[in-house]
Amino acid sequence: MKGINILLILFLSNLYLMNCLYDYYNIIQVDFITFVWLEFIIVGNIIKLSYNKIKDKIYYYTMFLVNKNQSVLTNDYTGVMILPSHFIILLLCEYCANTDREYLFTINNNINIIINTILLTLYIFINTLYIFINTLYIFINTLYIFINTYYMIQVPNMIQVPNMIQVPNINLLKLIALYNLYCNIIYIKKYIKQIHSTSSVNMNSIDFPTGYLLRGRPSIYINIFFIAVPLYNIFL
Repeated sequence: MKGINILLILFLSNLYLMNCLYDYYNIIQVDFITFVWLEFIIVGNIIKLSYNKIKDKIYYYTMFLVNKNQSVLTNDYTGVMILPSHFIILLLCEYCANTDREYLFTINNNINIIINTILLTLYIFINTLYIFINTLYIFINTLYIFINTYYMIQVPNMIQVPNMIQVPNINLLKLIALYNLYCNIIYIKKYIKQIHSTSSVNMNSIDFPTGYLLRGRPSIYINIFFIAVPLYNIFL
């Protein structure tokens, strides 16, 4: 099976799965595009955290793709590669081989992983706590209404129903968006410098051309998504 076909199957199936999660278990209360963006960040952090265990596989297969001038998307693979845990590694090799060859040596950015993980954990925890507390207040108010209704029958106007207490939602989403926007802008700026630098493996050359507006390295355009969504959340 061609790599591009596996990618399409995984992309559509995961999009469907994320849509189901969004509809039925959306703890963090965001729109669908932002939900997908956060899922990508989480998956990316998981890959980076496990990088030390798989770095040899990534390095050797990346070098294979570079030396053979091949692409994961056009190569043939067995059915077992449809497993996300297998194909994600292949996609990472594809990015390292045909888009950013310096990324292979900078992927294990521990500070980036730690900050992203802390922000996401706090965001999910605080929103979950917010939902729990509001649910508790709804229960308490329902109980008060029941008690008030009962006593109004026995002793009219004895108990007044209290107003529902509003708990502020401490939203870290803008902070996550701001941090990831900063990281992606720095990354793109650095990448543009690299394609013009003779000392970089990403330099524009006959063997590794960029093409007009980086069309020779189309995977770089995925970063538009990781810039657009944070901007959307910052100014929302």
